[in-house]
Amino acid sequence: MAQKFTENSHLRTKVRIRTDFIDEQGWKKVHVLDAYAGHGLVWKEVQRRRPDLEITTVGIEKRKYISPNVIMGDNRKAMKGMDLTVFDLIDLDAFGCPWEQLTICADQAPLVPVVLTHISVDLGPVPKGLLKASGVPEAWYTSMGVPQALYGRWRWYWWENFVASLGYTHSDSELHLDKSAVKLYEILTRTGNA
Repeated sequence: MAQKFTENSHLRTKVRIRTDFIDEQGWKKVHVLDAYAGHGLVWKEVQRRRPDLEITTVGIEKRKYISPNVIMGDNRKAMKGMDLTVFDLIDLDAFGCPWEQLTICADQAPLVPVVLTHISVDLGPVPKGLLKASGVPEAWYTSMGVPQALYGRWRWYWWENFVASLGYTHSDSELHLDKSAVKLYEILTRTGNA
């Protein structure tokens, strides 16, 4: 049986985290790169709840022809070709672990805050790239036959190490448990930009 993804579960949490951060910054307008745009529901709901806020979004989505302000394609490729510093906030609302996209953000726009969703399925593997970036020797998860699920037990430890290795110094986050998944909703910033 195929896994069914529910877009924007915990929508209230996603919207609240974004509006709270925007309010803390005192922004009256915000330019957002929505790297997992979908139909833009999260930012439409932010706008509905905050009609005084001027929101401009540029989205990236794999599905075809979502809307005129959405780039169609692989967000990793699109982000590498963009000037990410023109955005006030980068949104990585992913199904899974957006470690590659976060690496691109840290490399190309280190001072731009990132809001993200990181979903872990029970006993699901920790991405090997995340383990490598966290300092786990490659031999431990390739040639030594260590079960990948073993690393999943410490997923959030590896995640925190990875985020710190990218230079992010502050995190505001919430964890939600959904059946067999754990969902992390997080805002990442560096000292001096939040």
